[in-house]
Amino acid sequence: MAFSFTSLFGGLGSGGIEHSGGGKTTPLPAADPQSQLSTGQPTTAPAVAPANTPEPDPLNSHLEDMAAVWKTATTADGKPVAPTADPLSQPLFNFKKDDVIASAKKLDFTSNINPELAAKALAGDASALQQYVNETVQTAFAAMTLNAGNLMNEGFVAHGRAFDQALPNRLRNHEVQNRVSEDPVLSHPAVAPIIQAMKATIAQQQPSMRPEDVQRAAENYVKGLGTAINLNETKAVAKKQDAAAPDWMAWAGLER
Repeated sequence: MAFSFTSLFGGLGSGGIEHSGGGKTTPLPAADPQSQLSTGQPTTAPAVAPANTPEPDPLNSHLEDMAAVWKTATTADGKPVAPTADPLSQPLFNFKKDDVIASAKKLDFTSNINPELAAKALAGDASALQQYVNETVQTAFAAMTLNAGNLMNEGFVAHGRAFDQALPNRLRNHEVQNRVSEDPVLSHPAVAPIIQAMKATIAQQQPSMRPEDVQRAAENYVKGLGTAINLNETKAVAKKQDAAAPDWMAWAGLER
């Protein structure tokens, strides 16, 4: 029997291992031609470590979400929404002295006086003079009464319009302030004033927010404040524990 390396090693050169007795051949894994060096030998590419990206701080993320409560509502073009002024707190009339004097000078209280009566009064007729003075004062009184009546009518109309404008906001504020939290902690007398103050601020900052949304935002803010305090305390405790623990990496002379 002729000796050959092929029969001895089971045909390694042909890409497989021949098992004795069974005539079976187990193929060798194929080498990736892209991973071979200039020597022609298969190589394995080194694994690339993922970039070490710092994890976001949950405390800062939580506080940023809470800060949205204090942002003023804006219009579609990004301008801040002006707070709604209470129409009922505005004066109905704004009288200016100079304007009143100028308007009074345009009045003529003698226009309805009989010229003949005025001539008799100037001629020394005492009865005519009395009648002239009386009619002049009567005319002035009638003019002032008419002007006062017109002012009253205009005032009532303006007050009605102001009341209509103020009513929706008054009803909204009433509903906001009279809502009670279903959470027994938030409705407790020790915490309820904080919720009330928060609701008043949020309702003013967000004039179009519904009362139930104002209530929810105030409660979430107070709850979030407690969560932030707990996160901060947990972070401080963990930092103290890390500082008190032995640094085995430094003890072994290894870099972190």
